[in-house]
Amino acid sequence: MKISPKKELFQLAIPIISSGILNKLASMVAVIFIGMIGKDQLAASALAFNSFLTLFTVATAIFFSVGILCGHAIGIGTEDGKIGDIFRTGCWIAIMVGVPMSLFMWHLGSGLRWCGQDPGLVLITIPYFHLMAIGLIPTMFNSVIVHFFIGLSRSKIALYKTMISLPFIIFIAYIFILGKFGLPQLGLAGMAVAISATQIATSMVLFVYIYFDKSLSQYQLFNLKKTFDKTIAKKILHLGAPIGIQFGTELGAMTAVTYLLGHFGVNALAAGQIVSQYITLLIMLIIGLSQALSVLTSKAYGNQDFKKIINYRNASFQIVTFCLLFTSAIIVLFPQLLAMPYLDIHAEKNSEILHYVRLFFYVAVCNFYIDSLRNMLSASLRGLHASLLPMIVGTVCLWGLSLPMSYVLGTLFFNNPVV
Repeated sequence: MKISPKKELFQLAIPIISSGILNKLASMVAVIFIGMIGKDQLAASALAFNSFLTLFTVATAIFFSVGILCGHAIGIGTEDGKIGDIFRTGCWIAIMVGVPMSLFMWHLGSGLRWCGQDPGLVLITIPYFHLMAIGLIPTMFNSVIVHFFIGLSRSKIALYKTMISLPFIIFIAYIFILGKFGLPQLGLAGMAVAISATQIATSMVLFVYIYFDKSLSQYQLFNLKKTFDKTIAKKILHLGAPIGIQFGTELGAMTAVTYLLGHFGVNALAAGQIVSQYITLLIMLIIGLSQALSVLTSKAYGNQDFKKIINYRNASFQIVTFCLLFTSAIIVLFPQLLAMPYLDIHAEKNSEILHYVRLFFYVAVCNFYIDSLRNMLSASLRGLHASLLPMIVGTVCLWGLSLPMSYVLGTLFFNNPVV
């Protein structure tokens, strides 16, 4: 039975999107716990989360190429051993990239000081960065494994992984952020304990799973005679590095805006953190859909089925339009209710934060649709193994146009606030 491109895209994307949303929900719950301690912790979490997310995305988005290359290998009917070579080489790259990335993350607190952020807020973020650095390499292993399964069109593995790990993250975050059961109250650092501990445990479980999964034996994933393939490493990095840089520069621009908000006080920074919790949920939708689109496009490219490539792209446009119309209506109509889990919306002291929340939501919604279409076009190009052009266009537009405009308009707005 022939499956329509839209249904095929849905079937592969839904588990990826669901996994991303569940991961983000865990983060949102943790932010609620952090907000219970005080607005300084909430503001510090905005600096920490955005800084970490940028570096994390650069490190893990490289491995989008693992799924794309596996999908292409299946499309052209290559030997199974080649897929195993892609997997093993991806794991070695995770180590080689992960070590310097972890060292860089360890010192991110110093970077925030250099950016002129509030010294008190920076002090709160330092333990968070140290603990997140410890779990970065296992997180990158998880990314390799998940994208390997996505390339095999087994994206449900990503969802199952998240569903199993989610309650552990929330429980560990609860006891360490708030200091329950006689344990110390770590605040923001408690979130890092939860994430790093869960990522380390998850990577161990996933490696054991793929070792004993007989359906994967044909790929020779643990063939010790062939561990690192230089040719495949070049392909992974040639395709994956521009993807990581593109995603990193996009999130880096968002982080830069967060740093700019930090210059306008704790209220603006706290409002930005509230809005970003919901916008990142939408980002999970776009990332999941773009991953599925890239893999299916790469598979069709291997089969030289160019009509199907166009159909996948058009289907992604339709899905994005429908989903964003629905979610945008909720955001525009109920901005204050969305802020309720994070602060008392009836307290007079929070009126300025709520004012900023409304404005930030409106701006974000207007921007998001066009940006989503751009991401779908970029995903199509990545599926055609042309990841350099989307990186150049995205970087130039965001850092050469969007960020300077944010600075100019943001400065004008905050110098002349209307509350």
